[in-house]
Amino acid sequence: GLPRLVREIAGQARAHLREARSQRGAVPKLALPALWPASLAEDYLKRLARAGYDPLSEVRSRPATLAPLKLLACRALGTF
Repeated sequence: GLPRLVREIAGQARAHLREARSQRGAVPKLALPALWPASLAEDYLKRLARAGYDPLSEVRSRPATLAPLKLLACRALGTF
């Protein structure tokens, strides 16, 4: 039952991320750094899906080695 619950929560997280990105133009530039971690959340959700939504899986628990580069790209592009 846990993977089913995690899948539902992940789906809600994806929906919130899509909604936030649809409002991207309304976000003041000074507030963008607070939203950069959203790009990391997207990667985490993808890894979680590959692990069958098992929150205890090794695939999920691996560190995001490219996270600093992803955050730098968000900064350079002014996006999240």
